Amino acid sequence: MTDISPSELPEVRAEIIDWINGPTAAQLWFKHTTLGSYDWLPFQASTDPATYQSILRGTEITRLREAELFYVAAEMVELVEVAAHSIPDFQLAPQDLPAPAGFMLFERPIAAMPAGDTELGISAVSWAPMPGREHMLLASTYLDRAEAAPFFDRAAPNRQVGNNEPKLVYAHGGEFGWAFGDNEGHAPEATHFMATLAPRLKAAWLLMQQPVTDLSNVSVPRPARRRLQRAGHEPSPVRLIQLRRPPSPRDAESSAAAQEYRHRWIVRGHWRQQWYPSRQVHRPVWIEPHVKGPSDAPLLSGDKVHVWKR
Repeated sequence: MTDISPSELPEVRAEIIDWINGPTAAQLWFKHTTLGSYDWLPFQASTDPATYQSILRGTEITRLREAELFYVAAEMVELVEVAAHSIPDFQLAPQDLPAPAGFMLFERPIAAMPAGDTELGISAVSWAPMPGREHMLLASTYLDRAEAAPFFDRAAPNRQVGNNEPKLVYAHGGEFGWAFGDNEGHAPEATHFMATLAPRLKAAWLLMQQPVTDLSNVSVPRPARRRLQRAGHEPSPVRLIQLRRPPSPRDAESSAAAQEYRHRWIVRGHWRQQWYPSRQVHRPVWIEPHVKGPSDAPLLSGDKVHVWKR
């Protein structure tokens, strides 16, 4: 679990931008570019690491500056994890995204990525169209500093992540390209952590647009707003995504029809394909767990029930 609150996210973003724009980040990007870490991109970055490390850092800074800010509460991440197991496959389209460019922080990690002999939780994701290739997203992942620092401080003692880097640490090797629509098969090969991350991001982005979630804007406190303005950053609100309080258990049938049943039973949460005429596409819609049958009938057991409580 991250200790970053929604109202802190604008300052954390500014902290990341300032760090990426500095000499330590330049050295790290140069090292990874030299090693060929970015040769999966449409250009061979390792042929000119000095130039491309600057381009790559500039691209990330631009993406962060233009990003809308999102904070996904822990209970919503739990729903995403469950829903992603059964999400129907579909080709991602720009309209499926909550914003063309975004920076999304998860109160608890949305997935894990390998780091040496351990795994670190992915706590945030940034995305925007790939420069010069509008049919693809270019995205980056971030780790929570409190969790990542012990690993990096052992693996690279001179780096000292816990003392020198932002609260969200850029994850080299956690970048990925994601093509839209008919181009989906032409994206660079995803690293294996994407097998978990991709369906969960799809589920999160779809659920944010459905009644199962509550979205509200969180303003930056006045002291933080002043600090950001003095540092040359424009404060912006954060969209807080929470699980909507579920309604009281309901009968799915009319009173007359319900009398034909002698028991109640639980319908587990599931996806249903829904047609959107304006876009001429089907998209999965999440159906919340609910109870069927007469309200005064005994409840049949047997199904596993996932409960999200506030």
